[in-house]
Amino acid sequence: MCLVAILLILAAAMTVSVSWLTLMHQAASGATITKDQVTVRESATGVTSLLYQLVFWPTGIVWLVWVYKSYANLNHLGTRQTRRPPHWTVFAWLIPFLNLIEPYRVVRELWLRSAGLNATREPDSGERTPRITVWWALFLISGLPALAVRFLGRRGGTAIVELILANQILEAGTAILAILIVRKIASFQHHALARPDLAEAAS
Repeated sequence: MCLVAILLILAAAMTVSVSWLTLMHQAASGATITKDQVTVRESATGVTSLLYQLVFWPTGIVWLVWVYKSYANLNHLGTRQTRRPPHWTVFAWLIPFLNLIEPYRVVRELWLRSAGLNATREPDSGERTPRITVWWALFLISGLPALAVRFLGRRGGTAIVELILANQILEAGTAILAILIVRKIASFQHHALARPDLAEAAS
């Protein structure tokens, strides 16, 4: 639900950004811009920014709890073995530089082991997981426009709003894929734990 809330807020924020761009292009073409038009957009920007901040951190906590619990569930499937202890799935997001690649590996392993019912065969590093790869690429790339905005400051003009919009689009894509990943892994594990043989092994 938190990811859905983030997605809805981003959709609203994108609408506001497009509205800003439209107004700025109108001003550049010589149209008269009223103070009320600017005030409305400033208020909308403030509301969407506040809502995003209020939801972002709880969403991050819920995500870490989900990853931890889902990874721990692998101890009840198949071999009951994993490459990492469950608590590492949380630390992987918090350690600088390591968090550029390790969370991807964790979620990828979680996907493959859940899909394979954590069978005896170790997940192959060459196995393709395009949904997770694209999700992680979007997650990393989404931060670049935000860095550019900080670098440009108020000098960017229209480019600032375009970069903000690009960041919002990339984050929305990340959220959509994250929702799909959560649902798929949950489906894998629900199917596995519903099997009588695995249910007995887990008890």
